Amino acid sequence: VCKAPYRELHAFYASLCPPCAELNWRKREERCDLRGRVALVTGGRMKIGFRIVLKLLRCGATVVATTRFPTDAARRFSGEADAADWAERLHVVGADFRDLTGLEALCDALPSLVPRLDVIVNNACQTVRRPPQYYLPLVAAEVPRESDPPA
Repeated sequence: VCKAPYRELHAFYASLCPPCAELNWRKREERCDLRGRVALVTGGRMKIGFRIVLKLLRCGATVVATTRFPTDAARRFSGEADAADWAERLHVVGADFRDLTGLEALCDALPSLVPRLDVIVNNACQTVRRPPQYYLPLVAAEVPRESDPPA
């Protein structure tokens, strides 16, 4: 990003000069062949993590996406228009990294889900503190699934 002064705004990247904005816009749609590759993306339910998972899937990778709320994540992914193209390559796994046992359970479960890992994107975080009431509907929607590692 050049930081050059500018007056013309891009429709999406208003904080970039027009040439840098156009370059970044084109990069959003770039693809590479990741068929046969296996990725783990922590924090794959929302925002950047969700978009990273989609990008990897659309490039042909098999992806294990972790989240504290796998039911909600599965709903979000299934709502994508092209979900049928990659759904069989997506494994949404419940994992709570606030407790070491959640990480250990994920590590124990990975070999039964995928043969290896080629890519790891460590995106899981808890940056926004919300009151417990915020999470009640998400927690209520979660039911243990066979694909989840044991708690």
